[in-house]
Amino acid sequence: PPEGRREKSGFIPGTEEGERLTILDDSGKKAAPMAYEEGIPFWKGRWSGESYLAWGSDVNVGDRLKLRFSAGVTGPATLALGLTRTSDHGSFRILVNGREVAAALDLFHDSAMLSQETEFKDVFLYQGLNVLEFVVVGSNPKAREWGGGSGLHKLGLDYVLVK
Repeated sequence: PPEGRREKSGFIPGTEEGERLTILDDSGKKAAPMAYEEGIPFWKGRWSGESYLAWGSDVNVGDRLKLRFSAGVTGPATLALGLTRTSDHGSFRILVNGREVAAALDLFHDSAMLSQETEFKDVFLYQGLNVLEFVVVGSNPKAREWGGGSGLHKLGLDYVLVK
């Protein structure tokens, strides 16, 4: 493949795949698995598995996506999210168990589609089930749609990893 690009990837050890997480709420706007294979020539970065959870062609400011994930212990931990970034992705407030970990994480990227890990340190987690929430807060001023009417607030979640 071209430099910096990947053809396929195995699963990153210890992750919960985004496309396999339980969806608790999606503001009535369906999140669904999307295969990486469709965009292999364009994708850059590291991803886990063959697909990710895609949300967003009709998502607007204020819409929310709530997901359930697991942790092995109770207490502060580093939470790593494998997130996709491209020209039509939005900015999101991110909460874990109702506590804000990011006020406005901008997932815009101007070149090829990028899959990148973002870490949040000292996130309080419970042993067992936890809730990860994304709330649309806007989009980057440079954002542009890939297709007419597809929107500028998309989100792609590849995986969740507790470190």
